[in-house]
Amino acid sequence: MPTLVLLEVKAKADAVETLRTLTTAGIPHTRAFAGCQGATAYVSQDAPQPLVLVTQWANRDAYERYLAWRTENGTLAQLMSLLDGPPSIRFFARGDA
Repeated sequence: MPTLVLLEVKAKADAVETLRTLTTAGIPHTRAFAGCQGATAYVSQDAPQPLVLVTQWANRDAYERYLAWRTENGTLAQLMSLLDGPPSIRFFARGDA
């Protein structure tokens, strides 16, 4: 079942640009990962820290494999070191299917 994943993070005040740079560099790799059907990052218009990554996957298993890959290659640890609190990850299935 196709899965939409919303990842919302808030950067530490001194890590906003680093997080944006890491995200910009990582998006092409996310899009190229098997099962990814799209990935777009959004930044808040009202505050510099919030960032939302919207990704679409063939299924939740594809996302889980992607997350394991990001964990293994150290990207997830790097991301977590830049955050002011835990990330929010939410999973959605199409409601009109």
